[in-house]
Amino acid sequence: MMFRKSRCLYLLIMIVIFHFIVITLIGYNEPGSSLQSKLQVNLFDVKNYFSNTIYEKPNSLLKFNQKIDKKFESIYGGVEVNDENRFLYLLELFNNQHSNEIIIPEYLTDPDTYENPHLQDFDPRFTLGLIFDYLSTSLRRVSNLDDVSIPYFHWSDWSDLSVLDEYLLSNDKSDCVSFFDVSTNNRLRNKKLEILKPEDFCLNDEDIELILNPKDQETKEKRALVDQLIDLKDEETLKALRKIKDEPYSTNWHIFKYPGRSKKKLKIIQSKSYLNDFMPPPLAINFLLPFDNSRSIDLRVQVNQKIENKKKLIDTDLAQNYAKRYRRANKELLDVSKDIILNIRDQTSYLQSTSYSKFLEPQDFIDNSTSIHNQLQLENTKKILSDSDLNYMNSLNVSLGTGSPSKYFDEAKILKKELNWALGGHYDWRFFSGIINYTEKQPPVLFGLIRAWLTFTNTYGLNTWIAHGSLLSWYWNGISFPWDNDIDVQMPIADLHKLSRYHNQSLIVDLGQGGDEESRFGRYFLDCGTFILSRVKGNGNNNIDARFIDVDTGLYIDITGLALTDTKTPTRFNHELPSHLDRNLLDETISDYNRNEWLEAYNCRNNHFVRLSEVNPLKLSIIEGQPGYIPNNFAQLLHNEYGKKGLMAKKFKGFTFLPKLRMWLVSRNLNKFLHNQEQKQKLERGEVKRDDEEEEDYDNIPVKHFKDEDYIDLLFDQPELLVEYILTRNITEFHEHEIKQLLNGKDTKSMLLHDDHLKTYFPTIRHDYFTYCARRENYKFERMVEDKLKQVKLSKEAPLETKQDEQDEQDQQDQQNKQGQDQRSKPIQKAPGHPPILEQTQEATDDISRTRVDPQPNQPDT
Repeated sequence: MMFRKSRCLYLLIMIVIFHFIVITLIGYNEPGSSLQSKLQVNLFDVKNYFSNTIYEKPNSLLKFNQKIDKKFESIYGGVEVNDENRFLYLLELFNNQHSNEIIIPEYLTDPDTYENPHLQDFDPRFTLGLIFDYLSTSLRRVSNLDDVSIPYFHWSDWSDLSVLDEYLLSNDKSDCVSFFDVSTNNRLRNKKLEILKPEDFCLNDEDIELILNPKDQETKEKRALVDQLIDLKDEETLKALRKIKDEPYSTNWHIFKYPGRSKKKLKIIQSKSYLNDFMPPPLAINFLLPFDNSRSIDLRVQVNQKIENKKKLIDTDLAQNYAKRYRRANKELLDVSKDIILNIRDQTSYLQSTSYSKFLEPQDFIDNSTSIHNQLQLENTKKILSDSDLNYMNSLNVSLGTGSPSKYFDEAKILKKELNWALGGHYDWRFFSGIINYTEKQPPVLFGLIRAWLTFTNTYGLNTWIAHGSLLSWYWNGISFPWDNDIDVQMPIADLHKLSRYHNQSLIVDLGQGGDEESRFGRYFLDCGTFILSRVKGNGNNNIDARFIDVDTGLYIDITGLALTDTKTPTRFNHELPSHLDRNLLDETISDYNRNEWLEAYNCRNNHFVRLSEVNPLKLSIIEGQPGYIPNNFAQLLHNEYGKKGLMAKKFKGFTFLPKLRMWLVSRNLNKFLHNQEQKQKLERGEVKRDDEEEEDYDNIPVKHFKDEDYIDLLFDQPELLVEYILTRNITEFHEHEIKQLLNGKDTKSMLLHDDHLKTYFPTIRHDYFTYCARRENYKFERMVEDKLKQVKLSKEAPLETKQDEQDEQDQQDQQNKQGQDQRSKPIQKAPGHPPILEQTQEATDDISRTRVDPQPNQPDT
């Protein structure tokens, strides 16, 4: 063991600073050589993921991994995944037939026999299965995809809104004020804390009734007040209110706009209420379909925008139509079982698309918004604009007419008195489902986000690259930092316009890579800001141009566009200016726009600058195991932003980088391991720790001097770390070899491509978020359906029981009143020496009844 080092050796080591990249040249595993492959062949009985060899692995690393594999097999070989060994499930990333199937409820397949509850929890397999069945059937009848659209859309079919069910089925309804009011009595304090009054963002059922049917002056005034918040002159808004009024269930309160700061629990309910009642449907849905390892298939389908088509799938005939076709095609199977099976995997296959490098041109960074806007207006007069083009043109109209724009994106802001309130700023409020930062739920979400974004942009040929902290984390080991909770990407302004024009307000569905891999059900909402024409920081409200938002959680990717502007560049560019553009010249005819144009320096609205020579050409790389692009001179960009420390410091935010494992580990876990090892050695030497003995300063032990045995002991001391190493080691090994080539100015094309086709394929390293949560919570669709039916039944029986209780109470009261009348008809007997007996009048009875408080629904603590 090497845990004790002399101070001299320690000082000598500290003097010599090496860049972490110059470690050991290591390579990619031979097929079948990795533990993950062995697990999938032996322990979990699936095919080997790896199909080719990139380069030979150094002997030392090969032996190191073999030791780990052998020890793992001896401990966990044949072990089933259970609560005690739940971490093993992280390795089960293969296709599972059972998890791809659900049984359609009988109230949908046989509606004449079973009553439809009109309420069902979200399951992406149900939604996608029925939608794909509808689309495949429709495409057989028409030749053009433009003639097909998603006929119905309700956000409850695409996002989990089940938190509302308790309030939808409750017979004791709260109102907006009693449920959501967290404001203070001080108006200025509310404004400072960003707290809104409930009437500014919420409507009760009674309010909707008054708006739709104003009967007197008072209700007309109420409507006028609401009209200041939402456009009641818009017929579509009135249709939306009528739609809410006609729903079979109601919470009684309805969130119609951003509600400001609130409590975490209330914020979740507010987001789901907005999705349920007022969030518009996406303009289109992009299905990223698996196909094969050389090209992608993207199915983009428009969504019906009519309010009357805002229907849950359980309230349509899609399931019934599917059942009819299923029965015709599976007559023999139905002789054994009457279940109507819906299998999402039958709809999908393999997807992949890539190219080694992309050359950007200066014109990609020139903002041509005005000419685009003029062309759109011309086309609009001819009535030939699509919904996406019309939405884009309207955004440009607003952007052109706004000098000081308001903030476009709203985050899930939490009251500052609550624990971890600041983390709400990393979530889009509309899809907020609770804070999952630094929990085991976060890695699957962030992995799904970057995977879907890279697949989506590669499919449509959009130029984009990872930036800021995301680029820094790639630099270290090819995967995200464990403390990261968001992702940053950049793109030229021309590509931002393409994104905004053709894909804004779209729902992107990532169905995975197909083959032997687990099915994926990721859903992402693309929202591009309205004020795209403003390319300077301005009031700072809109530094982010667009967001790629995870529908399950609200976590997002920040997207910023780079454009040529008249913003002054950082001083580091001054020495690169020619003499005729020198900043010291007093020539007012020379603008910063002229200087930036000569420098080919472009900036986002948060004044991050890059030069064309720093990003050009974009290089293909592997990011979290997925093909994506990085700037050509990534090292210079990172040095500009983070300095030498960001590129070399192996301790940050309570984590320590382990070179041999190419991973970040929580420092306190590492220190605990070192302490335990030290105590173990003392016991082996027969030493006893003195009571006054100080703790060893393990924080300063250079882990790069660990031996293989030390690393192996560390891995098996912490099973979650062991699994993470198994999942990521092929990616991080590849990355280490790749980045060494890049830093030495060598081409890496041969590592990635063969005949311009991607030859490097890495298995998925994270579970799909829905699948992960379903396994973690022991979820089953059929059991959920049964539970929901029971809840609906109980809610319907409760009013009958309440009415009976009220009747019994009234009968008892009538009996008491009758007895009182009989008593009053007789002479009152006065006992000698006692005060007169007071008669129980009807007025006294009413007073007693007024003291009886009816039970109220659980109200949040305000």
